[in-house]
Amino acid sequence: MRSPLVWGLTLSIAVLAFAPGLRAEEMPQPDAGQVRALVRQLDDQRFPIRQEADRRLRELGIGAVPLLRQELARRPALEVYRRLEAIVEELARIEWRHDLKEALEEAKRTGKPLLVLSSLGRSNGTGSLATQAMAARTLSDLKLIHFISQHYVPVWHQQLDDASLEFDLFPGLQDADSNYTPEQIGQYEEGRGVRNLRTFFCTPEGTVFRCLEGFASAAPYLAQVQEARQLLGEARSAPAGQRSELLRTILSLRGEELTRQRQGLAGQEAALADLHARLLMASATLVDQPIESILERVIRDNHFFG
Repeated sequence: MRSPLVWGLTLSIAVLAFAPGLRAEEMPQPDAGQVRALVRQLDDQRFPIRQEADRRLRELGIGAVPLLRQELARRPALEVYRRLEAIVEELARIEWRHDLKEALEEAKRTGKPLLVLSSLGRSNGTGSLATQAMAARTLSDLKLIHFISQHYVPVWHQQLDDASLEFDLFPGLQDADSNYTPEQIGQYEEGRGVRNLRTFFCTPEGTVFRCLEGFASAAPYLAQVQEARQLLGEARSAPAGQRSELLRTILSLRGEELTRQRQGLAGQEAALADLHARLLMASATLVDQPIESILERVIRDNHFFG
């Protein structure tokens, strides 16, 4: 039975719970003239000037990436080109943590929730087709990178070690990413890969409060990432002893609503609604469970939610 507090909050939160995700804040946009001037300094004859320009371009952050890509398209001198490539590569990526214990310490210190992506693949994008599609089409999106980097401690969980990826998942291959074509990666459908690609959203203390399964392209994934952060923020407004119950209530309500909405859908839309409704219900059962134990179960049983 739901407590009076949860019932009281349900009415105010129901609108939030069924609403579209929050709009991601805009990335800081550096001055284009400043960027061009710094790029010119990368070709200066004096080494200290080149180094200082390199440092300042990196400090501009991810918002400078579109301008730097424009400079790359102009095919500058080789050294400038290589420097620009290195700067873009550093700025346009998520800085994944690989040590869960250290990530939990960082989350507790900063108060940020954890986003744990558990995959049959590596954080460099090699591995299963779902992992490669996620890396190429989702995790390369600048708005998504910016939002995750600002609001989460991102953790990459590799379900198989390197040897298993090479010899069990891709037997006989020298390179684990050589068996999928760009067409296969580009045509990979939303919601596929549910058995080998999972995202867990966790409190700064390391307990799960939301889960996703399978591949999602950039815009839908960003909406889910925003929504999860919003959900945790609302739950934190409740007294500590009521937060878990509140989270379970919201997730269950949203699952029930999606199940009702599914009746008017067909084909791929209906399948995705079914998946999301199931994951919302599964999320409600995972609330308060430590991420360490869940990841152990993921490794033991690849049909975790099946």
